[in-house]
Amino acid sequence: MRPFLVSISLTSRCPLSCPHCFAEASPKGTDMPPDTVKRVLYQIKRLSPFSMVILTGGEPLLREDLEEIVSWTAEVGLFPVLATTGIGFSEERGKRLKDAGLSGLSVSLDSASSGFHDRFRGVKGSWERAVETLKVSRSIGLETQINATITDENAEEVEDIVDLGAKLGVRAVNFFFIVCTGRAMRTSVSTRVYPKVLERISRIALSEKRVIVRARCAPHIYRFFPERGLPVGGGTRGCPAGRYYLRIDELGRVYPCPYMPLPVGDLKKENLEEVWERSEVLRTLRTENYSGRCGICRFRVLCGGCRARALTETGDLMGEDPLCDYRPEGVEEPVRPETGEGRSFKLRWTEEAKRRIEKVPLFLRSVVVRIVERVAEEEGVSEITPEFLERVRRLKGG
Repeated sequence: MRPFLVSISLTSRCPLSCPHCFAEASPKGTDMPPDTVKRVLYQIKRLSPFSMVILTGGEPLLREDLEEIVSWTAEVGLFPVLATTGIGFSEERGKRLKDAGLSGLSVSLDSASSGFHDRFRGVKGSWERAVETLKVSRSIGLETQINATITDENAEEVEDIVDLGAKLGVRAVNFFFIVCTGRAMRTSVSTRVYPKVLERISRIALSEKRVIVRARCAPHIYRFFPERGLPVGGGTRGCPAGRYYLRIDELGRVYPCPYMPLPVGDLKKENLEEVWERSEVLRTLRTENYSGRCGICRFRVLCGGCRARALTETGDLMGEDPLCDYRPEGVEEPVRPETGEGRSFKLRWTEEAKRRIEKVPLFLRSVVVRIVERVAEEEGVSEITPEFLERVRRLKGG
């Protein structure tokens, strides 16, 4: 088991004042030194060479050396993506980032109109800035997605946000559910609203054809699929913290996820591989030794609850997730994901090429297949061979 997603907080600086910010970013925050960034990237590469690296903050676009950091990330063979509010983005900068090797970007957009978003983010005009960033990014050929934080106030907008995403040409809309950490101690989605909006998102995710729709920090969504008689794929697992996700903050501290205020290592004193292998917290997160309702729930393998929410609200890392409304009837037999390859081919692949793609981590396999086949279609290639895979690997820098 290796992390397939690693987020690096390049800075804790940000001009916005979002009430849910786990990093408690501010205009006078701290940057990760460039030499530390480079060292961290090489450590990620050694630990998990196929990782997608989320360059985040604070607001990473405030860093004047962001293009260089993106270039370093791509050069070592990792997949750099950017998480941004859009502050500081322009067409010229977007082109520079793309030329440096940026694979795509996610933009925080919490509403289908400016009113709620601007109030929530604390700066008038931030909604227009986010929308413009998505438009410009698509126009220059960067993959985009929306990250929307759901609260009681905007929960009725999920369909409208998906429609807006489709109009803007985004690839995915991710709905995030607040974990009470950082400044988010002052705001949350209620237990009354949560199950209703999550059920709606699950319906949209199953029927929406224009964009991918996902729930984040809400592993309970996986309970709705078996309840509808729908299979859940073999690579599916609810909370990714410590299993295939890590966060590294601007000071070099390692966390299981951005929303868990529990450092498991310090890269100023140890390397990332040591942290991954030796941390008792990470080793615990890879088990299914839950307590409370999560320990007896039939969805404990598919879901397992949000570990960050359990920790911050109950003090028990493996305790029950208090936001979930499901009540098990005694110790239930767990529902398990179906086995499967986790990917499908549109084009013809040689058997050797198929064997090679099976070496890619399951979490990224469908993404890699899609990239390879898109390049093949652009070049008029009808059969995927190991030689073609190698050429795409060099072309994409990893």
